[in-house]
Amino acid sequence: MKNKKGFTLIELLAVIVILAIIMVIATIAVNKQIKKAKKDSNDINKEVIKKAVKTCLVEHSKEDCNSISDLKSNGYLDEFEDPWDKNNKNLNNSYAIVIDEDDNVEVIYSGNGIMEENETPPSEYFSWCSSDNGKHKCTDGLTTEGKTWLQNHNSVLIIPSTVTEIKNCESGKTDCNNFSNINISMLVINNNVTVNANFSGSSIDLVRIDSGSIGNSKFQNTNIKNLVIGNTGNISIGEYTFQNSKIDNFTIESGKFSWYGFQNGNIGTLTIGENVTYLGSNTFNGTNIDKIVLKANITSSDVNNQTFRNAKNDTILVIDKNVTKLPKNLFGNTNNDYNGYGHWFNLKDVIVQGDKTRFSKMDLYNFGLRWDQIPDDIGNPNDEASYNLHIARSTLKWSAAKNSAESFAKQKSWFIIDEDK
Repeated sequence: MKNKKGFTLIELLAVIVILAIIMVIATIAVNKQIKKAKKDSNDINKEVIKKAVKTCLVEHSKEDCNSISDLKSNGYLDEFEDPWDKNNKNLNNSYAIVIDEDDNVEVIYSGNGIMEENETPPSEYFSWCSSDNGKHKCTDGLTTEGKTWLQNHNSVLIIPSTVTEIKNCESGKTDCNNFSNINISMLVINNNVTVNANFSGSSIDLVRIDSGSIGNSKFQNTNIKNLVIGNTGNISIGEYTFQNSKIDNFTIESGKFSWYGFQNGNIGTLTIGENVTYLGSNTFNGTNIDKIVLKANITSSDVNNQTFRNAKNDTILVIDKNVTKLPKNLFGNTNNDYNGYGHWFNLKDVIVQGDKTRFSKMDLYNFGLRWDQIPDDIGNPNDEASYNLHIARSTLKWSAAKNSAESFAKQKSWFIIDEDK
């Protein structure tokens, strides 16, 4: 009988190594296909959203068409998923919609798959801080090669996950470029980063900030098409950060918002999202805003320290149909000088969407509107203040109306001014 010969140990190891190599190759191939499928699905999502926006614009204004939630509520978009994060229920965090003055539409993906959708610059393309000790936790700019790489890769700047601080180039350092005067399509700050760098003079299509600190950062004299603030509870910002900047669309999505950094800035449309719970004093002091869209039932604000004041232009205020609670003294509307500063913020038009009887005129007055700014058609007929209050706008200055109202209110009575007198 012949002896049966088994596999030797070396032969077994060789087979295992070969199988392991095959598995690695197969895994890489499968992962590439999965990534490609997700990217393809995301491209389809963006095209569908773009078509929905264009259809929406035929019947609605820009502020009713510039978010996923609005497109869904208005019936222009069906339910769909973020292919990189199927558990994400708030797709406003995943897709930013930019609508320019000519109604051209751009959809920018900024969700959790942003690192997969766009490449992070290789580590050698960043200029690392001297005190970093090779840990890549602090960057003070881009190398010349890194800046070229950025312009050639869709101009999307994503801060590496290891970085906890961004600052300006150190004095005397060679081959280091600050972040000022760059033209890029997107800046994403989605990890807990302290940004002390100088982005002044830059032009950026989308800035999305979800956490971290911008306490000493300078976005002054910057043109930003779309500024999106996500979870504001994790963000802080210093004074004058966006001074003299132009922001076409500014969306605050959620959290507490108590910044003080938009002096002398210009904002096209400011959207205060439904999950915003707080607006602090002087946040938009001296900021010119064309339109404010309020979608939040704000639970608190700094009483007697208005969020909006000292504007130089007229502003349209749109109160969304789902808003049922108005905070007090959100707008500065008095001529009184306070510590050398006026409190004027002129609203040329106030639009209340939905049921106009859910507010009384006194609700809007306490909100910060002057009597002459309160629309005639607002007010519950069963509410004494709304039913009895009539202002002769053509003959009565708002200050006189305000003083009269306060005087009569103290006597627990309301006044009627005949418009013929």
